[in-house]
Amino acid sequence: RRRALAARALRDAAALPRTSADRGDTALAPGEAFRVDSVHVHPVKSLAGHRVAAAALDSYGLVGDRRFMVYRPNPAPRFVTQRQKARMALFAARTEVGAAGVSLELSWLPGPGPRELWGVSPFALPERLTCSLPSDAAGLSRVRVGIWDDEVDAYDVGDMAAQWISYWLQDRVRLCWMGPGFTRPVDERYTPDYARREGFKLPQVSFGDGYPLLLAGTASLRELNRRLTAAGANPVCMDRFRPNLVVTTAEPFEEDMWKRVRIGSV
Repeated sequence: RRRALAARALRDAAALPRTSADRGDTALAPGEAFRVDSVHVHPVKSLAGHRVAAAALDSYGLVGDRRFMVYRPNPAPRFVTQRQKARMALFAARTEVGAAGVSLELSWLPGPGPRELWGVSPFALPERLTCSLPSDAAGLSRVRVGIWDDEVDAYDVGDMAAQWISYWLQDRVRLCWMGPGFTRPVDERYTPDYARREGFKLPQVSFGDGYPLLLAGTASLRELNRRLTAAGANPVCMDRFRPNLVVTTAEPFEEDMWKRVRIGSV
């Protein structure tokens, strides 16, 4: 019964509109091809992200986006996402980057309803954890971890983070960080020549699924929710797709056909 009530609470929370893109009340001005509706950063792959007013870009995408990843250490270190552990939807993360290093704040966010539904006891670990990592990764152990078809070298964040996230996720996992010198080129099969860097090099990507930026259009979400509603299912919010850039569009799925996107001088 506890699991059924928790699952129902999650479904009800997911169906609530949260942004103008979710409500579908955005519109383009005459002559506009699209307009940026919002920008989002997800510090840890598959954990909840947050909306930002502005973001900088580096060679991996938005600064601070998907720079950390949950992984299962044995038998061979490999990434873990909400595809395997839906409970990861109840975690949030924020980072602060300074000259000395990176500060990562992790939070476990129980859903609506009585807290006992989410396994919270008086003896539980704190629901928030902060980790500080030096910019040169001094003192951190290297780990080679699998993500999709790639094997990458990263840094393990340490036992304290592993204990905390394993406790709340109810699984034996650890946390890794890209750290300095991280290398992961995008898939050459799907990268056109005009998207390559100087010297015909492939762009780099962080722990994202495939590419540095994920863009989604509001008209596409409206069309998806129309189909879901027609089939008797609940509508979904834009954050279900974890985009970096939400853009107001006129036609559903038109962004699938775009070859180049320019926003300001970028």
